[in-house]
Amino acid sequence: MFLFFGFITSKQYKTDEEIRVYGNKITPYNNPFESYQFYSIPFCQPNTSSKPIPTTFGDAFLGNKYVKTAVTIRFRNDQFDARQCKMNITDENFAKFEHAIRNHYIFQIFVDKLPVWGQIGTTSKDNSTHLFTKWQFNIGYNGNRVTEADVTPSVPVNITRDRTNISFTYSVSWFETSVGKRDRYNKYVQNSVGNSVHYASLFNIIIIVILIVGISVCILLRALGKDISIYESNAVMNQYEMDFRIERGWKMIHADVFRKPPLESLIAAFVGFGSHMLITGILFTLFNFLFGRLLGKSMKLNLLFISFAISGFFSGYFSAGLYKRWGGNHWIFHLLMSTFIFPTVFAVNETILSVFAAIYGSTQIYRVKSLIIIICNILFLVLPLTLAGGIVGRHWFIVGKTPTQVSLIRRKIPDQPFYLSLLFLMVVIGFIGSISIFVELPYILTAFLQYNFTYAWGFMFIVVILLFIVISCCSIISTYLRLANENYEWQWPSFLAPFATGVYCFFYCIYYMKKKTMMSGVIQILFFISYSVDFSLAVGFVCGFVGFASSAIFVRMMYTNLKID
Repeated sequence: MFLFFGFITSKQYKTDEEIRVYGNKITPYNNPFESYQFYSIPFCQPNTSSKPIPTTFGDAFLGNKYVKTAVTIRFRNDQFDARQCKMNITDENFAKFEHAIRNHYIFQIFVDKLPVWGQIGTTSKDNSTHLFTKWQFNIGYNGNRVTEADVTPSVPVNITRDRTNISFTYSVSWFETSVGKRDRYNKYVQNSVGNSVHYASLFNIIIIVILIVGISVCILLRALGKDISIYESNAVMNQYEMDFRIERGWKMIHADVFRKPPLESLIAAFVGFGSHMLITGILFTLFNFLFGRLLGKSMKLNLLFISFAISGFFSGYFSAGLYKRWGGNHWIFHLLMSTFIFPTVFAVNETILSVFAAIYGSTQIYRVKSLIIIICNILFLVLPLTLAGGIVGRHWFIVGKTPTQVSLIRRKIPDQPFYLSLLFLMVVIGFIGSISIFVELPYILTAFLQYNFTYAWGFMFIVVILLFIVISCCSIISTYLRLANENYEWQWPSFLAPFATGVYCFFYCIYYMKKKTMMSGVIQILFFISYSVDFSLAVGFVCGFVGFASSAIFVRMMYTNLKID
């Protein structure tokens, strides 16, 4: 468990006790995914060697590799122009510094596990490069704990190939603060509260969702109520010789509506994984609410993986439950497919990225320890929980027997209008669903690019609820229209049409990368596209599960209340 959580709480220090100061990595300001090891730039190094600094799984995934620096900070001990080292600028060092400065590289240092960032240097009006040779640390304390930290690089020095004896120094200023240990990471939260544009956009989306829901409910209740009243009046009056053209619609397919869909094992796995991702999101949000103020970015990523592992139970439950109801027999193979369907895609993406990262020397690469942890996590935690959920789902599934019997002879499906085709439904429902989250997607992507997992969850919660409401309404309406046209194959459309929301999210991610960022370079673009694929798939599977579950509940309720001769 240490590999996942590491140290959660901040350390208590005595006066003049040495503070943990670790270098992490350097990265271009506009390309946060393209990171390199801290000493790939010739910073001053400590005179004595130190033991390897332990990292968590989240650190390994983010490419964090902590190293000891030449900076020595002692608790509540101010320092002025303390010396790091003196350096002669060789051709090799000059090339590295100049490349980093001209490409706007920044460095990251952790002071008692609080991240601080600073520029390596700057360019002047005459296009010469200037290296910052002094780091000013401003550190806040509350009692015997470090609760705030910041660094400001200063004293720029023009560097040339033959420059000698450049002195690198640092200063430390301590100040008392009211920030407590539980609020150490509050300053890193991307807080959009108070943004009037954000509030206005969210309000507009709420109004649109209310209109969509209101119109959908009115149309559905009127149409469905009219159908049921006609069917029930015919049954009461015992009008068996009525014109066959009058009795048509969804009642006529009552013996086929609960027939198993094509590729039942695949759709059951998709639905199960959709529930997996939904529960993962719920648990991750809950953990953030409870512990988010105590944890940094890598720790929050650890929580995400733990949430994913625990949620495997629900994937097995829904997947195996549906598969059993549809008469599936190979349930172990089915659960294995449910378990590995997304990790396989994720692993392929990460393998490709790791190859390119290794070629370009980036730290954003899966190492052996990370791969071993991922494999062990899936084999010894996710898989057993999925199998346990599958056993429970096969024997005690929430859905009981179907309200109507399935006939042995499959009924012929009449020709369908174009607006009920799967492609049309995916285009329309995916677009409507994406409208409800586009207001929040830029903020999510901005936080994602900054690896900011301390996101403002209030807005996210509201947007997700709105998305689920819209997806449910659209899925139910489309399912009713297909059933009214005597098309009983509703399962795949009810999943794939909402799934298209993820496709729209991916297109928006590409638009965001092109128009809203200054990304450049192969590594940055590949990483962003790869993670956009993972994110869009997760959104698609969750929306697909919500759409399928809503339609399944609606169909069951509709035929449960129907009197069949």
